[in-house]
Amino acid sequence: KTFFIAVSRRRRRCHNSIPSFLPSFLPSFPSFFYVMSASRTETLSRFLTMLPDEARVGRTDEEQVEELFAALPAEFRQLPLDVQVEKLEQLMVRFREMEQQDKAQEQYEAYRQDIFRNYEPLHGNLLRLGGWKLDEKLVQTLAALEKCGADDIERQRKLLDGLMRREADGVYSFAMVSQETCDKLLAEAQHFEKWCADTKRSVNRPNSMNKYGAILDDFGFSSVLHHIMVAVVEPMARVYFPHVVVVGGSAASSNANQTDEDQKTDSTTTTTTTTTTTTTTTTTLVESVEAAMKHKSALDSHHGFMVDYEMQKDRELNFHVDDADVTLNLCLGHKFEGGDLMFGGVRCQFHTGTPIDKHERVHVSHEAGRALLHLGAHRHLAQPITRGRRSNLILWCRSSSFRDALYQQFSQSQHPSWCGIHKQLVHAHHHDNCGCDQHGDHKHNHHHH
Repeated sequence: KTFFIAVSRRRRRCHNSIPSFLPSFLPSFPSFFYVMSASRTETLSRFLTMLPDEARVGRTDEEQVEELFAALPAEFRQLPLDVQVEKLEQLMVRFREMEQQDKAQEQYEAYRQDIFRNYEPLHGNLLRLGGWKLDEKLVQTLAALEKCGADDIERQRKLLDGLMRREADGVYSFAMVSQETCDKLLAEAQHFEKWCADTKRSVNRPNSMNKYGAILDDFGFSSVLHHIMVAVVEPMARVYFPHVVVVGGSAASSNANQTDEDQKTDSTTTTTTTTTTTTTTTTTLVESVEAAMKHKSALDSHHGFMVDYEMQKDRELNFHVDDADVTLNLCLGHKFEGGDLMFGGVRCQFHTGTPIDKHERVHVSHEAGRALLHLGAHRHLAQPITRGRRSNLILWCRSSSFRDALYQQFSQSQHPSWCGIHKQLVHAHHHDNCGCDQHGDHKHNHHHH
């Protein structure tokens, strides 16, 4: 075994855990920092027993230890010994945490495989995008976006502005699915929970804040939710949240992706009945998704789940940010009163606890079949439900390229321009230098973050 292991595959999910002083290697043996803190004589035999015999042949104990120390970065070896010990001890704690995460992930994958082998869906067609009755205007808009050039952002914005309702700065809503699809999704979740209870299996709850609901990815929805992220969320995020979705790394749509069958479908759409139009454009969307899946998508991972709010269950949700870069929040309904979302400004991780500016406080109501789109960093809370039951499907969409870039900014002590605090500082500086009146003649364009 080698004493150091490359952590490139771990760095993506553990950026904030790996100190900058040791960027490329992690010690693979927990006893390493004992070698640093105690005398070599006392720890040498204990440490070397962890190495396989073949790694020790032909070299003295002292040579082996010197080789291991030489692998450390020069700037680290120049630090005082007590600082080295402290930093390595912190690093080993992080490494143990990652090992535990790996073990938990293995157990989680086994849990999912057990469900996939044994669970029979109530509405199996929901596991394919074609089984969702998407809003007709949404499908037509997405089909038109597919034909736009990747760089024609203004044309894309005009198409989306005709679909989306701007609820607040950085918060948009649109009609997404029919009530029939909402009802089927609710029935599927209830069916899964009942099956788990009957078979004495556990139900993983969505996150640390919601005590009720289920993770959709656990019982077959992973593929269709990924398709929705690629075909629905990403085209919208490319226009409204361009700092998250880099066009060069996304599955940018173009006419080149359109098949001969797509073109036949387009010509047929203009002469068919409304029912056929919906079916045809849905088929076109599915084919567009299949084409998009052949290219790299900027949004490349997700977490999909359902949440329930009811008088005797979770009634509200405290102020928070999502573990997402872009969030899609679809209300599935039931009859309810209250439960509005209150938004309180976009913040980077350094400023999540800062006060809400008066213009940032916005209340948004839920409507069954209608989805909200916002940044995961847009702070929000769910106000108490006062009657009935509200259920929502939530899709947290993430971009590894965006997170990598954000990590680089943070490591250089830079604050992202989309953070509300940074905007306020820039605006104040601009106000001081340009002589704007106190009412603020210079208004922010909500399309630019």
